Amino acid sequence: MSESPTMRITTTAELLKAVELGIVDKTEARSILGLSVKRGRWAKIQPRSGGRFSRAYPFNRFSDDAKRAMILAQDLAKSGDRAYIEPDDLLVAIVQQDSGVGAAILHTLGITERSVRFAVDNALRDDVPADTIGPTSAMKRVIETAFHSVEYPSQIDGGHLLLAMAATEGAARTALIQLGATPEAISRQVSVREDLRT
Repeated sequence: MSESPTMRITTTAELLKAVELGIVDKTEARSILGLSVKRGRWAKIQPRSGGRFSRAYPFNRFSDDAKRAMILAQDLAKSGDRAYIEPDDLLVAIVQQDSGVGAAILHTLGITERSVRFAVDNALRDDVPADTIGPTSAMKRVIETAFHSVEYPSQIDGGHLLLAMAATEGAARTALIQLGATPEAISRQVSVREDLRT
């Protein structure tokens, strides 16, 4: 039986590279270096297991509009007296933004905040356990799908998050499809915007 390879970090430069690649999160790196651990707004979004991050998402890979949407989704969950964040919170957060790729795509497809809220409220949703804190498993799948869809070092923007929501079962996907924002329609809009950037 072969042993799984282990990673050995022996220099600060190696640690910084591991942080840049998303292998080690910044909080853990600060702890390794003996520095005080900073906890910010991302703390509640990041999933934790046994007091440690179960899977660190390198949020430095998110565009500014995607970061704002994640923070707004967290605030929406909190204002709904929920400790958990769902993909439909993220969908509402994206459509609420005045700017950003995701908001522009939804507005181009004729989708408003009011129509999103109506579709989300009427979508069937899975029961979420009462003890869930942070992102639900569906939200984690959305984030992971978005990360896998974008090659390093490109940033994940609102369009990539919309594509990931459209590909992940749940109330947000149901709402998007009901509103005509199919994965194909979103993908076309993402491609148009990427072509404009190049």
